Amino acid sequence: MDKNLNTLKKIMEIFKKKNLEEIELEFTEEEKTIKINIKKNYIPEKTPISYERKDIQIPESIGNIHNTEIETEGTIVKAPISGNFYLYPFPGAEPFIQEGQEISKGQVICIIESMKVLNEIESPYNGTVKKILVENSKFVKEGDPLIILI
Repeated sequence: MDKNLNTLKKIMEIFKKKNLEEIELEFTEEEKTIKINIKKNYIPEKTPISYERKDIQIPESIGNIHNTEIETEGTIVKAPISGNFYLYPFPGAEPFIQEGQEISKGQVICIIESMKVLNEIESPYNGTVKKILVENSKFVKEGDPLIILI
């Protein structure tokens, strides 16, 4: 009886170590055979690796918008969505806007491609384009400044 109890304790230790869920034992005394079916509860044996970031350096350009002070004189038009910024409706075409050009509210100023959809972005204001802050075909994030109007 002690031998069976020790065997059972060893089996329980194996269950804990290997994260086993179910075991089916079949003993046959006449033939002295043991049949064992085991089902394993899946839990990854290795824990995910996480890295602590150190020494983060801020580049001169973030999101392709230069890290210089943006002139505050004028009205800033910001990106309503994230995606690739395009000044041209198609390659070889005239740009939607140019610096020095007068634009009106509702006029298309660029296209932002997001999730394979080309979104025409309209100016929310009337004004003259003082500066275009983003280079053509560069990625912008929602809220990034696109142009300055005066």
